[in-house]
Amino acid sequence: MPYVKKIELISQTVNYGTRHQPIITDNTPTRAVFAEITSAQQSEFFQASAVGMAAEGKALIWAFEYHGETIMKLDGNRYAIYRTYIVPGSKKIELHFGQQVGPNTAPGVTP
Repeated sequence: MPYVKKIELISQTVNYGTRHQPIITDNTPTRAVFAEITSAQQSEFFQASAVGMAAEGKALIWAFEYHGETIMKLDGNRYAIYRTYIVPGSKKIELHFGQQVGPNTAPGVTP
């Protein structure tokens, strides 16, 4: 059953240092929107693991509110947005979010 929560959408900028290492910084200000939050379905766990992610859930928001952000914050926790899906016949978009698994963490997301 979905519940409505306020989430923060965070876009990031990648710059490169003197040794060509990526330096990722959050763009400010972040944008707060209301989303319907649901848990990830069983099939989503398999799709997420294919890209090195552990599925946490999905957020349903109005499509015009999403501008390609890669990070979202929910209840103080940061998550990577690893997949989006425009709902047919609707003006909404699903943001599938989770944490990266394995030796490396997703940019801007701490385990």
